[in-house]
Amino acid sequence: MKSIQEDYLEQRPGTSVTVELDWNALEPSIEVMLEIGPETAGGDFEAWAEGAVYGVRFALESSNALPCAACIRQILGDFETTNATIVAAAAAHAIWEAIDFEPQPDVIARIEGAVQRSRQGPQDGAVVPFES
Repeated sequence: MKSIQEDYLEQRPGTSVTVELDWNALEPSIEVMLEIGPETAGGDFEAWAEGAVYGVRFALESSNALPCAACIRQILGDFETTNATIVAAAAAHAIWEAIDFEPQPDVIARIEGAVQRSRQGPQDGAVVPFES
């Protein structure tokens, strides 16, 4: 099992996702097993978890990685500046780092565009899709 933590690029230090990958799993899966402490109270942590799952799935599909089991163990961020889309971006980067994959510039641009759109107004906690 490989564990990786990734801070979301230079623009959002402090938002990070820790994901464990297991290529020996019987079936591919994405699981969320978080310990939620008092520092997360009052925020939309459920949306962050959904963002992490979206980011893991996006990264695995866009990299054509071998099937694996992914377990999201930790999400850190600031409830005033972090949203589900930023968490999704951090999760995608964590996966790519773990599998030593360099996404194409247009994929990075799509993610950056989604992050920018997520900052422009309320998204009801939903992830802004990484599609063009």
